Amino acid sequence: MAQGQSEQLNRLLGENTVNFHLNGTMPNPGAITSTGGTPNQKMERLANQIAYYHFVKPDPGLADQAVTSTIQNLEGQAQKWGHQCIDHTDEALTQSHGPIWLRAMMSLRITSHRLGGNLEQLVLDWIEYHTSVNNLGLIPGESKVLLPGSRWKSGFNGTDQITDLCHQLITAGQAVSQVGGRFWDLSADDQDNAGAVLAQQIVQQGIGFGNATGGTLPRLRSTLVVERYADGHVGTFPNGMPEALKPSLQAWAVYSTGEIQISDTVGNPASPFSGTATRTVVQGFDGDGPPQA
Repeated sequence: MAQGQSEQLNRLLGENTVNFHLNGTMPNPGAITSTGGTPNQKMERLANQIAYYHFVKPDPGLADQAVTSTIQNLEGQAQKWGHQCIDHTDEALTQSHGPIWLRAMMSLRITSHRLGGNLEQLVLDWIEYHTSVNNLGLIPGESKVLLPGSRWKSGFNGTDQITDLCHQLITAGQAVSQVGGRFWDLSADDQDNAGAVLAQQIVQQGIGFGNATGGTLPRLRSTLVVERYADGHVGTFPNGMPEALKPSLQAWAVYSTGEIQISDTVGNPASPFSGTATRTVVQGFDGDGPPQA
């Protein structure tokens, strides 16, 4: 899919998500039946299908099919592809497309709460996995998340605002980061904010995030190593991310100075830390040979 077409699909699916949670409509039904796309687009398309065929234009057969497809997708991530990886395309811990993933998953949290069953549990499992791995990259005090990952904006040394806000809402029940006064107004003009806005609605409506802070780590497509020191942490993908687009492979933060460095090369620049560290390995399917097709 060409870049222009991909951006158009992102916009159409995002408009559907926002309008569904604003007024129960979806202005772009054609996007729901589209095919192909990147992992974040496939995830949001499934979230659109769940909402559309259950609540916007109910169709029992297509509704059941949407549930089955979404369950297969979430089970595939957990059991054979890796978290945020669909088939053999790895978008784990993406900053640039994190807002789309979170928009889709917060929408699914709301609709799966209404539907219950295995779908709801798998959505809650996904949220726990995501929260647990993000906890490894948490910058204390600021409550921001820094980890390397797929689809890095080259030269950007910072955190993703929507990832930070969602993590704060999921783990603490409130947003810590300061945002503009109209940020919390759900709007199709500000689609990237929708994941955080929906997370706030989940808190306010008492829907909750299940056992999100339970600490169960996901399997990733590629192995991640995080070392936490007294004054900072560093995360690396020591085996690379061979099936990710433009990944960052190293990220570190110094807590006392606020310095952040993100790189596409492990060890360059060298992290400033020494001494004792708590080391956590988030296993990837790359360590077991190729995952199942």
